[in-house]
Formats: sequence, structure tokens, C-alpha cells
Amino acid sequence: MAKNNIEYEKAQKTTIHDQGYDENWLKDKICEDPSILGLGNLTKLDKERRQSSGGKLDLLFQDQEMNVIYEVEVQLGKTDESHIIRTIEYWDNEKRKNPTYDHRAVIIAEEITNRFFNVIMLFNRAIPIIAIQLNTLIVNNKMTLDFQKVLDITEAPENEIDSDDLEPCGKSFWDDDDSFKDSLLVCEKMKTLVSTLTQDLFITKNKNHFALGTSKRNFLWCTPRKSKKCFFEQLILDSNVDQVKQLFESVEISPNYKKSKGNYIVLAYAITEQSLTEYEKMFKDLINITLTFLT
Repeated sequence: MAKNNIEYEKAQKTTIHDQGYDENWLKDKICEDPSILGLGNLTKLDKERRQSSGGKLDLLFQDQEMNVIYEVEVQLGKTDESHIIRTIEYWDNEKRKNPTYDHRAVIIAEEITNRFFNVIMLFNRAIPIIAIQLNTLIVNNKMTLDFQKVLDITEAPENEIDSDDLEPCGKSFWDDDDSFKDSLLVCEKMKTLVSTLTQDLFITKNKNHFALGTSKRNFLWCTPRKSKKCFFEQLILDSNVDQVKQLFESVEISPNYKKSKGNYIVLAYAITEQSLTEYEKMFKDLINITLTFLT
């Protein structure tokens, strides 16, 4: 008898083309339900987006919670040189147009050979690039799409961790835009909360974010957005991850964890003023975890 009344069924591997479909059909399916990519809660921004350099970006998605935009290129069959170059070019174009977000290049192909996997992995050291292999399967005469992430982001964007070196500026992109007021309120409240936990606090207003730190280094970056939520990235140690996960289990917030240089992890989360007020004790404990290794 099958466990939990679920019977085993062997899947037959096939391809999109063999089933009579094309790349446009695949793009439409992804747009209908972007969650099948396994990249989070995505919203479609555009499809076949024209590029100033020529060509069209297949798909553009945004994760509003995590302040991330994904530039996605899809290819049936094997990936190749032009697919990789096109993906990186379009990623760079979109990043220049909208620098207030994290941008990640995504390559999707039905086959990523060892040769090109190694090439993508080399690019991954300098560019936030994700490789996804698509497996098309038939089970009980029905076709299903299985997206397997074979290469993920391993480090946080360089400017987030090394922003101690950024020059402060007088005017920022949110200064004359009232749509940032709710998010700025969250940022101000967080600065007040941190100030109650340490007397060694330095606050720097940069072009795209506020950087909070001690005399040793910055450890919390606040990025205002056009919503009620403010986006935060916080430095923690590898050894703190389990402790941090336990703290977040008690609240309705799901952070991301991004590996950084050395033994650091960048914790990323987006919260409203209400969440910061309701879970103030938890956030104090969270900030204290970072302050412990900076004092």
C-alpha cells in the first residue's frame, strides 16, 4: 500500500518541441504562474521587452517583498554562447534603467551542458546570475514542467556589504516623492529603535539607502520604496543563522539569507511600520545579535 495513499508513477522525459509547443507557449505558461520558477512571489512586469541595444528581453519579473527584479531569458534545447551574452546584456540594461532595485539575471534552458555551466559559474562570481534547467515530464498522459535551479546567487551585491566606502549625498531619489513617506517612516522608526540599543551608532544617507553602523562598520541598510514597506538588509554571522530563523518563526515575516564574503550572511526582509511596532521586541533581539559581534 502506498504511503499517504499516493501511488508511485514513473515519469517520461520529453521536450517542449516534441510535444508540439514552442518557446512562446513556455513564456505564456511562466507568465500565468511565475511561482513555477521557484524564485519567490513574483509579479510580471513585462514580456518581450524591447532593449535600447536591440533585441527583446523575454520576461521581466519583480519580487516586491524583497526589492528584486529578475531579467529572464528562455531557450529551448541547449544553452549557448549567445543565450548567456544576451541574458547578461539585458540584465545590465535594466539595472542601469532602475538602479534602486537588486537585479538578477536568469538563464532558463532545457539543457545546460557542463561546458556552459562552468562559464555561467565564472560569471556568477561578478554578476548575480541564476541558471535554471527545465525538465519536461509526462505523467499519466499529462505534461508537467519542472524547473530545477542548478546555480544560485552565492554572494550579496558588492555595494551592499562594502557600502562603508560610499560617499554620503545630500539629495536622494525619494526626497521629492510623497509616495515614499510610509516607507521612510518605517526607516526612521528602525533608526530610533537601533539608537536605543547602542550609543555607538553612525547613520549615513547615501543615494539609494540609509546605512546604519557602529564605529567598526555598517551593519544595516534601509532602502525606502513606493509602498508601506521598507526594505532592510542586515549583516549577521554564519553561526547566527539558526538563532535568527527561530526569531522569525514567531512572526509572519519570511526573510531571505544571502551568503556574503567570509563568514557573513546578509539577512534581507521587508516590513511595515505596523510589523515593526507589533514585533518590536523580536527586532530588538535581532539587532542585538548583530551588535554582539560588532562591540
